[in-house]
Amino acid sequence: MYALSTEPLVGQTLATKYAIRRLIGRGGVGVVYLASELESGRDVVLKCLAEHWLHDPEAVARFEREARRLDSLRHPNIVSMLGFEKDAGRAFLVMEYVRGRPLSEYMATRGSSTLEESVPIAAQILKVSFSLSPRVTFP
Repeated sequence: MYALSTEPLVGQTLATKYAIRRLIGRGGVGVVYLASELESGRDVVLKCLAEHWLHDPEAVARFEREARRLDSLRHPNIVSMLGFEKDAGRAFLVMEYVRGRPLSEYMATRGSSTLEESVPIAAQILKVSFSLSPRVTFP
């Protein structure tokens, strides 16, 4: 079993196939968790609609539209969507898990970068002409 947490979904299983291991982050609309897919054992990301939006039909509809748009995108610099599910009234996206750290964390720990260090990262980001979960690797 996973460590206890103040996050209500950590340690829970969604849709009988995703064991939630830890919180990755939260935003205005959703909460993002690292989970294990029980059948395959692989790590996945679950983006769950935030608790306060669960009973708002408009918010749920926007979340479902996001899922459809994300599912239609195929690019090496965009995290792949693996599915959209609902469990006990909770809507969530299942996405590939890319090991690494956020660009913001990388920059905060490194401080200023040289042009030689910045150009390859900027080039990867610019390959995607929109801002949906770019997959960027850091040295």
